[in-house]
Amino acid sequence: MPALEHAAPSAAQAAPRLNRSFIAVLMLANFGTNVALIAPIQNILPRMVESAAGQADKALGLGLVTGLGALAALVVNPLAGHFSDRWVSADNRTGAILVGLVAGGLAHSVLGLQHSLAGIAIWWTLCQATINIAYGPMSAIVVDHVDRRSWGLVWGLISVAQAVGLIIGFAAVVFVFTTVTAGMIAISVGYVICLVPLVIVLYRLA
Repeated sequence: MPALEHAAPSAAQAAPRLNRSFIAVLMLANFGTNVALIAPIQNILPRMVESAAGQADKALGLGLVTGLGALAALVVNPLAGHFSDRWVSADNRTGAILVGLVAGGLAHSVLGLQHSLAGIAIWWTLCQATINIAYGPMSAIVVDHVDRRSWGLVWGLISVAQAVGLIIGFAAVVFVFTTVTAGMIAISVGYVICLVPLVIVLYRLA
């Protein structure tokens, strides 16, 4: 712990001052990521599982699907963060986030086409795994590029973006994109659009 305490200030001192444009794209990325991670669980997955497994087995099927997804997130998130630490000096974490962007967007699109419980479980697990490839490294970007005196403010703003993502994502799949396929495609496209600006900014900062 003492070693970390001494290491943190030097990293923070190397970071630039608070950049509003950078914080805006980071908030947007966290907004889109939270929509992609949570909105399907709130509305779409329960409908898909009920259609595939029937009303009687809906609870068991949904528990299985979400449990496998949570396990994938539990494993992939810290691994992605770890490997992005190794690559940060070379690509500024851009590679890991780009992989999560492309693979996560594709996985969500394919998930919307599934009709069997096995297919739903497999593709939702892949959704959680691929999005967490991007989500893990995104958590470290604040320390990389924000002055230490602004860490609390920025993480607070990110939390706001995530909370808004919960509300907007749920409203979108309930009131606008009401079918399973349309909802998943909308989430996929929105996720990609929200992360692209962050990838561009990180690439320019590398």
